[in-house]
Amino acid sequence: MRTGRSCKTDNRGFSLVELLITIAIMVVVIGGVTAWTGVIAARSARQCAQQLQHTLAQARIDTMGKGSLKVEFYYDAARGYFVKETINEIPSLAVQEAGAGSHTKAAVNSGEGEEKKIGNKRCTVVVIEKDNVGAEISRADLSSMEFEFNRATGAFTKPTDVGKKEILITGGRREFRLRFDQWTGEVELVS
Repeated sequence: MRTGRSCKTDNRGFSLVELLITIAIMVVVIGGVTAWTGVIAARSARQCAQQLQHTLAQARIDTMGKGSLKVEFYYDAARGYFVKETINEIPSLAVQEAGAGSHTKAAVNSGEGEEKKIGNKRCTVVVIEKDNVGAEISRADLSSMEFEFNRATGAFTKPTDVGKKEILITGGRREFRLRFDQWTGEVELVS
């Protein structure tokens, strides 16, 4: 027995409800991925700041025990941020066997350390110049910066105006600042 109605289904597309549910799921997934990349970038910036602070503190201690030590913090566009230490030992007196008690200075031992990666491309490092009052004068992307310490006091000898500079390391939405005390050689990390 036939009724007057035919059962046809219309499968030509999505209903409005299905479309809204799909868009809502995509928004949640994209939001989670975006938040996660921000967390990773912030973690990378924190590690970069902590490693640079630790390297400078260790270099200060090593300088007071050895000779002069130069720390270079630089950026390589292809690989990220690196630190390289160069040690110059103090000349010491050496007794020569040939002469009757003559003393000569021994050769200076100089050793370039290997470069150590401390940051990646997710970080942005900026050097901030300040005036005598502490107001910001300028900002410049870091390409290279060298640090040296006084052997007797541990104070910075290079750069000579390090007390007027800060290094700003950003990643994601987080900022970390390294502040330098010119006279004590200490480095403070401020979140």
